[in-house]
Amino acid sequence: MLTAREEAAKLIAPGKPIADVFHQVKETYTRLGFGKYIPGRIGHGMGLGAHEEPSLDGKTTLLFEPGMMFTFEPNLRVPEWGGLQHSDTLLITENGYESLTKTPNGLLQVGA
Repeated sequence: MLTAREEAAKLIAPGKPIADVFHQVKETYTRLGFGKYIPGRIGHGMGLGAHEEPSLDGKTTLLFEPGMMFTFEPNLRVPEWGGLQHSDTLLITENGYESLTKTPNGLLQVGA
């Protein structure tokens, strides 16, 4: 999941197609052997409600624009094993994006 996030985040910038981010996550999960567990979307818009358009999926035709705010959460759910999801809130800026989530990213170890 962290590899998919890292590779896809490079595509988040104004003027870039939203669907390209989804397709990058799909390509990474497929390359890593998780192709049959591709989520239906990897995030969604935020504004007046917690879940709203646009959907970060492979069908969205919109481009990223400055001022857009959305979640970025390329989750992975493997029924025989479990699931992973880390959700960040991102704001599209003139030059890329700003993460509004202030918790650390990366590997979190639970338990001893």
